[in-house]
Amino acid sequence: MLPSKHIPLWPGRDHPRMSIFLPRDGCPPLHHCAAMLVFQGGSYRINNGSGEGCAQWFADRGVLGIQVEYRTAEGPGLCAVTDEEPLFPRPVHDAVRAVRLVRQMALGLEVDPNRIGVVGFSAGGHLATMLCSAELPCAESDEDDLQHISFRPDVCVLCYPLISLGPSLRGPAGLGCCLRSLRCPEEGEESLCAELRVRPGHPPTFLWHTHDDELVPVAHTETYARALEEHGVPHKALFYSGPHALGMCLEGEHANDWAEKMLEWLGGWASPRFVAPAFFSKKKQI
Repeated sequence: MLPSKHIPLWPGRDHPRMSIFLPRDGCPPLHHCAAMLVFQGGSYRINNGSGEGCAQWFADRGVLGIQVEYRTAEGPGLCAVTDEEPLFPRPVHDAVRAVRLVRQMALGLEVDPNRIGVVGFSAGGHLATMLCSAELPCAESDEDDLQHISFRPDVCVLCYPLISLGPSLRGPAGLGCCLRSLRCPEEGEESLCAELRVRPGHPPTFLWHTHDDELVPVAHTETYARALEEHGVPHKALFYSGPHALGMCLEGEHANDWAEKMLEWLGGWASPRFVAPAFFSKKKQI
């Protein structure tokens, strides 16, 4: 299904932009929906890799689904960064801007500004984690006139995420490829290690990975789950058999129940008639 509308992230530019998928049955009177912003994968080389259909999936279940474009090394199209400057931190600026715009437009979108979540697949998962800390790994964009609005999501969903830029987890085609796409100086790599950015107060997080992932080893999710555990962050981690980049995989052989388990974990958080879910009790969920 096609999105209901497109919203450019930055004034005077058509791309990058957000594609809005409205809840199938709308929101009940006097209620507002939760929103989930989706960042697809692509090694920071492209932004339309695995994760296709996720925003629509949420919309079909009563949640405003938002597919977010962000700038990458090769595009597609007008999202490509063609100059010689490092790609980083432009994807982070785009992700920050997307969350802020949704909060600013919450009333018009019939969205609860305190129920804004993010979903990230592979490199999109890494980008999602950059939003979860109190401080960004970079300076704010001078173009962003919404800096008074919080960029932190209220929940985070990570699907086989790239997590660490550390040498021990840098697989043959994982974050090494991302580093080349980001053109990030070595001295800036540590600030992009998501496991080092976890602190108490981090958004509740649902994450899953496959044991047979050769591009982004399962150790990335295991490392992040340990960091969440150490800091008392409510979370749930699932592990499956199967390769990398399964996406929604609703009818596939592997991990075909992750999305429903995630929705079950979100519980009343995702319902227009909000009911506080179990993770609001701050109990750890492993």
